[in-house]
Amino acid sequence: MDDLQLILFELGVAVTMLAWGLVQWLLIQKRIYAFIAITLGFFVAKLLTHSAVLTHLFGLNTAQNNALLVLFGIGYGINGLYMLHLLLVDTHRQTERQPVFQLAYAVCLLLGFASLFLPSTEVQMVATVVLLILLAVLSRDFGLSSQQQPPQSHIHTLQWAIYGLVSVSFVVHAAHVLLPTEVMFNEPLAHAVFAACWTVTGVLIIGLLTLLDRHTYAQRCADATDAMQLAANENKRRMNQQRFLSMLMHEIRTPLSVVKIGTDALAEDAPDGKRVWANRINIAIDNITQVIENCVQAEKHEEGLIQPDITQFMLELELADIASEYVTSHPELASRIQVAMDAEGRHWLETDKHYLRSIMLNLLSNALKYSPPFTPIYLRIYQMRQKNQHVMRFEIENEMGKAGLPDPHMVFQRYYRAESAKKFAGTGLGLWLSQTMARQIGTLIHMKIHSNNNVMFHFTLPLMSHR
Repeated sequence: MDDLQLILFELGVAVTMLAWGLVQWLLIQKRIYAFIAITLGFFVAKLLTHSAVLTHLFGLNTAQNNALLVLFGIGYGINGLYMLHLLLVDTHRQTERQPVFQLAYAVCLLLGFASLFLPSTEVQMVATVVLLILLAVLSRDFGLSSQQQPPQSHIHTLQWAIYGLVSVSFVVHAAHVLLPTEVMFNEPLAHAVFAACWTVTGVLIIGLLTLLDRHTYAQRCADATDAMQLAANENKRRMNQQRFLSMLMHEIRTPLSVVKIGTDALAEDAPDGKRVWANRINIAIDNITQVIENCVQAEKHEEGLIQPDITQFMLELELADIASEYVTSHPELASRIQVAMDAEGRHWLETDKHYLRSIMLNLLSNALKYSPPFTPIYLRIYQMRQKNQHVMRFEIENEMGKAGLPDPHMVFQRYYRAESAKKFAGTGLGLWLSQTMARQIGTLIHMKIHSNNNVMFHFTLPLMSHR
């Protein structure tokens, strides 16, 4: 080779490797149509170059030039199978087999370059046989029998047509090298058959992709329709359940109120022993009412039927109302609760005071239910600085009773109740409901277990900077 021939050869090697890298990048980016166009474009360019120019540049004879065409043709054939493999087989096999196809294509290119330096007929024949065997082995992953494919007959027909055309092109070129020219085809006819096979193959591949895209689109539309129908059915079911719970709450609350009033009236003139039973009846009525109320509230919050009503209010006044309401309904709490509150000035909050009231009442009820009798319940409210802003911190702490310690990772999950706590009345909705409301007003409730087995629930709310 002279200097010009060497430069052209090195340039050809560089362009070939660049093309290989480009098609691999297109595959990784899933630009399948661009991959097809560039692959066929490079193939036609190489075919024309080797047919018209390479023989004159390197002084190769006809047999050597034909062998190069076979090698490069098989290289692009394996690359085409690699592309079809990525298109037609399932995702797991794509990931599993992709390096094998990349290696096969690299081997094909290396053998093609080797034939330029070693243009002996024996080397070309051996390389051709090796590549045909490699092609036969890799064709098992072509995906024609993949169960993941859509069951339309025209798609299977296209797959078989593509595979047949690729195989014909390989057979033509193998025969062109391994057999004398006059036995099978003359050189122009061989090139014409090869070019025609790959041109039709490219068109069929584009048609196959179009059909697959249509099938995928139709399947996605069907899935979307099914999902919308399921969502509508689920929404209807939830609305029916919500109406049923509301009706149940209304129908039960009225007779329970009558029973409670009657129990209080009978307890006024009853001896002490009967008053104890009257109190137990009232507690049971309160528990039933609370269970139903929690169920109704849980459904409303889950469906988004309740939204926070943000207002400005003074914390001290709201806490006085909460304490009055809770002590009235739970007289035993008056002697047990120990309140410690920041006494510096008045503290204004901007949040939903009804949510705050519900959260506080739920946490106090939880402390009263699961703490040992006659043990103190600590309610601490104080101002602190958190993340460059002033907040009010709310803490409710109690000693753990017979129910045992809850699981910190499960305590705020819906319907969660520790095994030892299931003998106590409740639904497992109180803490979940409190956490749901806390999120809606921009905070979170946290649980902390102290070394003395005391359990503390705490949360913070930002103070208004100006009032």
